[in-house]
Amino acid sequence: MKLVTEWFRSWRLVSWRSAVIAAVVLYALIGFFVVPPIVKGQIEKQSLAFLKRQATVEKVRCNPFTLSLTIEGFSLPDRPGSVLLAWDRLYANAQASSLFRWALTLKELRIENPHAALRRFEDGKVNLLELMQDVPRREGKRSLPRALLQHVAVVDGSIDLEDRQRPETIRWELGPSQLELVDICTIPNREGSNDVVIGLPNGGTVKANGTVVVEPLGLKGRLDIAALHLPNAWRWVEHMFEFDMTSGKMDVGVDYKVGLDEDGPHLVVDNADIRITDFGFRWDGHDIDLLRVDGITIVGGHLEWPEQKLAAGSIVIEGATAFAWIEADGTPSWNVLVPEESKEQIAEAYQTLEKRIHASAQVGRFELRDAGAEFEDRSVSPPIRFKAHDVDLVVTDITTGHGTTWPFEGSGTFAESARGTAKGTVGASPVVLEAQIGLENLDLAKYQPYLAKLAPVELKAGVLRASGTVRASLPGGAEPLQAAYQGGFEVTGLDLDETLTGDTLLGWGDLKVDGIDARLQPMSADVREVYIDNAGLKITVAENGTINLLEFMKALDT
Repeated sequence: MKLVTEWFRSWRLVSWRSAVIAAVVLYALIGFFVVPPIVKGQIEKQSLAFLKRQATVEKVRCNPFTLSLTIEGFSLPDRPGSVLLAWDRLYANAQASSLFRWALTLKELRIENPHAALRRFEDGKVNLLELMQDVPRREGKRSLPRALLQHVAVVDGSIDLEDRQRPETIRWELGPSQLELVDICTIPNREGSNDVVIGLPNGGTVKANGTVVVEPLGLKGRLDIAALHLPNAWRWVEHMFEFDMTSGKMDVGVDYKVGLDEDGPHLVVDNADIRITDFGFRWDGHDIDLLRVDGITIVGGHLEWPEQKLAAGSIVIEGATAFAWIEADGTPSWNVLVPEESKEQIAEAYQTLEKRIHASAQVGRFELRDAGAEFEDRSVSPPIRFKAHDVDLVVTDITTGHGTTWPFEGSGTFAESARGTAKGTVGASPVVLEAQIGLENLDLAKYQPYLAKLAPVELKAGVLRASGTVRASLPGGAEPLQAAYQGGFEVTGLDLDETLTGDTLLGWGDLKVDGIDARLQPMSADVREVYIDNAGLKITVAENGTINLLEFMKALDT
């Protein structure tokens, strides 16, 4: 009896051990050899069923003892010949604690060398939108499954932005990119963290870090963009213009907060600082700089969406210079640089934005420092070029409210030695201006070609000074521009010849006019006082009996 009992006990022990070993072996065989082909087949089968696109996978590996799954060589096309999404290796490591937490828990999710593409095809359709159209829609709102991702890493990712609906395909490659997420959870109000780095063309980078809440969706943190090469972005619209963006770099730093509420997404951007340097445009095929800007600085920016609220503490533009001209036939440079078709597209886009966007904006201070401009009039012979430099402008307390006006003060040097100043208020809705203006040392001789179109005279010399108050308003609609000037002006050293005989016609030492009250609507002018010092009028009788003054008057009549 004792031998039977011992044998029975030994048999049970051996059977129990054998059962465990057999279960482990079976578990290993299923995990190592059965699961991989099933996963590979399901990925390829389900992608075709749900996405209408055949995904391919080179290799799947499973380690049942570490609860890890590796998918290598994944590729999903958007259309034949192009890839929408791909990666070299995806590694996922689950935890058995999921059974006790009642939540799928991944200790690690790592994706190596992923590649994604946002592509517009020749027919104008976008690959991502096509994919979304093909995904079956589910009725009703479904909550997310309970899941915890302890560590997610995307290594050396890349993104292609491609537009084939153009005469010449444009492609913008972003990367390499790094993404790290920690403790991302679908359990409501559980907070995780994110750290993202995206490489940009020409050495720029995008960095973002902060916190993430999946349910309800919420992102909060800091976004920094460094050395963004602006001509790369310009390539997307350069076909619309006859000029190029030749340079420009932008740095951006903002605090952001994104949330998904019942009425849709909400965005708040705060403490935004933007710096643009070495910004410029040049006319294609011509050695002409249309615009050069040393720097644009925006400090204290704020944005709320969909509330459509914009604000900035200050906007400063430094060292801006611009060039424009009128062709000999009177065509302005804008019409030369922007084709008619592009103008129509710009107008349509503006009208669309005007209908959809009704933003309110506030700027504490706008400043233009050390600016300049050149304008060439080729409709006169010889062409005249006007220059302005040392232009400074300060506008404060800017708001977009109806009827608001903003204090401003500006000054600049014109036509080599003339100096202009203005100080007052200006508004945009409606357009209104009231300012004290001053002008010193404007050489009138430079404007002789324009005077020659009006009368047979040659203006050889004369200096203009003026000061007064300017008021102007444009109510809008069919109402005309209202404008008025109250003040005076002075012309010194006038030397005016008539060109019929070439003799001096008129000259004086000083002309001073005070108490001017001139209005545009209705047109009127009152003058309180005119003072002329050392005036002279030369009347010449030629050998044939003609008198220069009479001939001059006849020419004016014709």
